[in-house]
Amino acid sequence: MAATRKLVVIASFDSPGSDPRGLAWDGTYLWNVDKGTQTVYRLDSTDGTIISSFSAPDNFPTGLTWQGNSLWLVAQADQKIYGYDAAGNELSNFTIVTGTGLAWDGTYLWLMRGGIGNVLSYTTSGTNIGFINCGATIEQGLTWDGTEFWLSASGTGEFHRLSTGGIIEEDFYIPTIIGESSQYAQGMTWDGTYLWYADSRYNKIYKIEIYFPGLTALEAEPGAPVWIYQANINNSILYESTIADGEGVAILEELVGHPSAWIQSGGRRYVAFYRDGDCEYIYYDEDTWSDPVTIRADRTDPAAIPLPASRDVMIVCKDSSDNFYLNMLRWNGTSYTVETEIDMSTTGNQTGDGWVQAGGMVYLAYTDTNDDLQTISSTLEGAAWS
Repeated sequence: MAATRKLVVIASFDSPGSDPRGLAWDGTYLWNVDKGTQTVYRLDSTDGTIISSFSAPDNFPTGLTWQGNSLWLVAQADQKIYGYDAAGNELSNFTIVTGTGLAWDGTYLWLMRGGIGNVLSYTTSGTNIGFINCGATIEQGLTWDGTEFWLSASGTGEFHRLSTGGIIEEDFYIPTIIGESSQYAQGMTWDGTYLWYADSRYNKIYKIEIYFPGLTALEAEPGAPVWIYQANINNSILYESTIADGEGVAILEELVGHPSAWIQSGGRRYVAFYRDGDCEYIYYDEDTWSDPVTIRADRTDPAAIPLPASRDVMIVCKDSSDNFYLNMLRWNGTSYTVETEIDMSTTGNQTGDGWVQAGGMVYLAYTDTNDDLQTISSTLEGAAWS
């Protein structure tokens, strides 16, 4: 499935060895095992400074993960998984079939079998509990984000997000920095906010932010501040910025949910977002935020939200099957009711991208299934769409 979220590199540093493989996060430090030097490194995550190191157990170490107070390592040549304390003292080991990436989900160790297309689960004593088929055979890295798995595909330059039911939920091209293109992504780890991966082509470790594409509200008058939101997998932050420098000068609000669009109307600034499967909005008025108002229950991704002074709403939203709909909703004083609904998917429409109001008309821009930009228009009452 194509990703609606985006990935961006926000930091990188050289790996300590010549062939970086597995990564792990212990809550304070980043751990990396290197196949070239056959060494496990504990690193400062800000700049890659080596804090400590110890020798790997064989000449082909691959996956790493952290569990409680223990570091677990896949030794592919030995066909074992080893457990260590933070000082590098071996605590235990058990025999496995060949594997690459390693993750801990809070209950079990999970081993990525690169070349086979499945992920095996083990207890820390080595008992095989089961497996998940992922349908991909070139995966290397594996990590757990608290809800689902992430896989790195060495050779295709992609990340995949895998559900516990074995469904690939999202596909991403692996982000790099200018002048580099990665097809050698190896180990991965999740630090609670950011994704990390090791690249064995450039011998670097990258820090990745997961975000929803941001939108910027128009300034109310020349020289006035604009709003920009930045969203990651856990939360969304609204910044007040100036057009002159484009830098966030104040955090206005941290939202629980994912904002999709906003508009200024009647002296207020409205932000449409979705959470828990519902389309909602809040508005900013006299330096305070309103409580969330539900626009449309059981719909997500409100792609745009023109709000006339009457508080009637036109939105493009998405159902559970990812079909897009155009809705005209009327405000009855206490809640919204659906007056008009147009199934955009029946005419080849794929996603709504933005609105503008002009001359008593409202115009919707959308992307069709051929990735061509199209527009339709109507009166503000939502009648007679062109």
